[in-house]
Amino acid sequence: MTEYLDYKELKSFYTMKEAAELIGLSGDELKKTMEAMDILQDKDPEGHIGLRREKFCQVHQFVYRNERGLPLQERQRIGVPYLDYNTMKSEYTVKETAALFQMPLPVLAKYAERYGIFPYTRNGKAYLDVYQVRSLHNFIYTEQLSKNPWSILLEQMGEGEG
Repeated sequence: MTEYLDYKELKSFYTMKEAAELIGLSGDELKKTMEAMDILQDKDPEGHIGLRREKFCQVHQFVYRNERGLPLQERQRIGVPYLDYNTMKSEYTVKETAALFQMPLPVLAKYAERYGIFPYTRNGKAYLDVYQVRSLHNFIYTEQLSKNPWSILLEQMGEGEG
């Protein structure tokens, strides 16, 4: 059974082998779980394949809650993922922000416009500074906490109210 982990004590990156061992899954089970959760692998600066802390935490929470029989909506919150605000860069391109939030660019743009957060341009690229990214993440996360998971899915697919 997957053990409780103090997320503050975790490294910033885990290889796939390390992640599987810590979560208590085989390598294949980890890959299948990540596929079901639509989570992609990362590479560290040395080129190792694995998971950044944020993604590791998402997979661990899902498996931990699943093993304890919690309802599906408690196993995986649909919407923006957990972000460690202390480890963020000083600015992100709009595309990087969309990837960070795990949402399509048009959905991100809709949220940003709704909350009055607009990118600035430099050298032909659109950027958000870390404070804008944090604010937008917090606005979206707070809004999605009050919605049911189906309405969030429909909204992200462009079929719900925005």
